[in-house]
Amino acid sequence: MQIQDYFLRGIAGKETGFTQAVKLACVAENTRQRKPLQRRDTLEKIHPLEASGIKPVFPAKLTGRKFSKPVQGTYRVVRFIRSDGILDVFREHFQLPEQAVYEYVTATIDVAQERMVVDMGGTKIGEIVYLLR
Repeated sequence: MQIQDYFLRGIAGKETGFTQAVKLACVAENTRQRKPLQRRDTLEKIHPLEASGIKPVFPAKLTGRKFSKPVQGTYRVVRFIRSDGILDVFREHFQLPEQAVYEYVTATIDVAQERMVVDMGGTKIGEIVYLLR
């Protein structure tokens, strides 16, 4: 005898309260009217902030630190040069010789002299004026 049969028939053929509750739940689940599924695009479009009911708070004025430009030191950046031969350093573009195409180069910016030395594999391939101020 399976366990389901045991609970559905009850003990010795008599229905118990538990058995009646199980039968009623099964009948209610099978006869229940289900809502048709709604597609997402047909639902009312509400922004998540509006749905949460919380009003965002932004600062009245953005106050960030102002840093002065350095007057000494060096910056060193490593860049890969693509087929166009352009070196991109801090969103400034410099044309490099043909030998630097498809290679990694190191650009060293000397702040005090305002010069940028570009080398590839330890050999200097160019020196560019790099104005900071």
